[in-house]
Amino acid sequence: MHMIDNQTMKHNALENLSGNWGKSVLAVFLFAVISTALTLLTNPLLGLDEITTLKEDIIANIQGTLINYVLLMPLYVGTTWMLQSLVQGERPSFGFIFSPFRRFWRYMLTGLILVVLLTFWTLLLVIPGIIKFYSYSQTLYILREHPDYSPLDAIRESKEKIQGFKWRYLY
Repeated sequence: MHMIDNQTMKHNALENLSGNWGKSVLAVFLFAVISTALTLLTNPLLGLDEITTLKEDIIANIQGTLINYVLLMPLYVGTTWMLQSLVQGERPSFGFIFSPFRRFWRYMLTGLILVVLLTFWTLLLVIPGIIKFYSYSQTLYILREHPDYSPLDAIRESKEKIQGFKWRYLY
């Protein structure tokens, strides 16, 4: 299998993004606005504005992070896929960002599984958590390529695909 060097991939991606920077920036901005709004809405509901001890603060932050991450996962998936489509030279409509909401529970479950796995590995030690982050990094792209895969199938394939390429992924 012929491997394209990183410089060529970056050059091709920039070339395909030409004329689409506005759409890319707007997609990321929209995600940031919705994410911030959700956090501002859920924090009072979870009682995150009435923290009195460090233990309560830690527990509340973990709860808030889990809830926000899982609820935002379909939007994150759509934003990621839209950017991927633009980089690959496709011209998706802006509504593409919201397409994963049609299978909300699938992507919510994917987000929950990834959060639990990454939290577990990071609790062991920070370095294994970082390594696993890279191992699971291709999960969303695999779900796009293979809509019939379960979240665990996509995570498993992500680990296989990234095996031996973690350092290259960093560069």
